[in-house]
Amino acid sequence: MRELLRRILKAFNADESYIETVANELEEIGVEEIIEEGDLLLHTGVKVLGKGQNSVVIKCLYNGKQCACKILRPDASRRDLIHEAQMLQIANKVLVGPRIYSYRPHIIIMQLIRGVRIERYVQEISNNLKIKKIVLELVEQAYRLDEIGLEHDELSRPEEHILIENDTPYIIDFESAKYRGKKTFRNLTQILNALLVGRSKVALKIRHILNIDNVMPIIQLLREYKKDPRREIVNKIVNYISNV
Repeated sequence: MRELLRRILKAFNADESYIETVANELEEIGVEEIIEEGDLLLHTGVKVLGKGQNSVVIKCLYNGKQCACKILRPDASRRDLIHEAQMLQIANKVLVGPRIYSYRPHIIIMQLIRGVRIERYVQEISNNLKIKKIVLELVEQAYRLDEIGLEHDELSRPEEHILIENDTPYIIDFESAKYRGKKTFRNLTQILNALLVGRSKVALKIRHILNIDNVMPIIQLLREYKKDPRREIVNKIVNYISNV
């Protein structure tokens, strides 16, 4: 396990001390094996599930099942992954995000989502009912986050933060999230602006599939919601999308 971990972290110029720290956390938390698999090939010749500015995601075996393991990069701008893990735990309470199993300062063990990014999904799937189901489910997830006051803060870029597995959307990457502890409106307004109102490839494709020519009804409903984020307004949004 340590040799494969070394090859992964060497891609980010990790020194032996850092590799040892991560290896010890993996062993302490009970990771049985790390698995070389994924669509992304690092320059050290190792395949991984993905990488971002602050982390690299690999597959691992934990408690006898395959999971995703997010590892803090040694060159990250963040000191640790504790905040992200805590935000994901809060999101899980309202059934949002991959399920988190355990974490340490440099690693998070969570549910493995075998999905595709939403941008690819909407380009490949032109089924009106499936796309509508995805949008409506994301409306509900965003509202649940708004209700508890957890702002994801990156849902204006859904192509990077939403995965689709078996026609079910998952909001991922809570590293920039903020827990306000009181009801907010930002998640729902961000997600609908990004999916239905904006000019991104995702929004243009979804509007085309759902045959939405006029976005003003959605904009007006979002203005109402921003002033007063009540369930009744969410129901109006759901009814509008359901009937387009």
